[in-house]
Amino acid sequence: PLVWARDGAGVTLPGVEPVQAVARRMWSAIDYLEGLHKGSTILLLSHGDPIQILLADNILGSALRHRELPGVGTAEARAVQPD
Repeated sequence: PLVWARDGAGVTLPGVEPVQAVARRMWSAIDYLEGLHKGSTILLLSHGDPIQILLADNILGSALRHRELPGVGTAEARAVQPD
């Protein structure tokens, strides 16, 4: 789709949330949940794209690189260790 071809370059289309905004929103939610559940394991469920964006931001250093990672499959679980 047109959005996928452009979002890695940071180009946004009307009505489409920018990749960096998705990453900020997701990290904010994670920070909030970690504050509520200190020392606990958190299970985060989401659509594949936001998870892929977080993984790219964490692993590749940029949320914009999320299309470089393998897609997240339906009901797929991925373990991510804290920093």
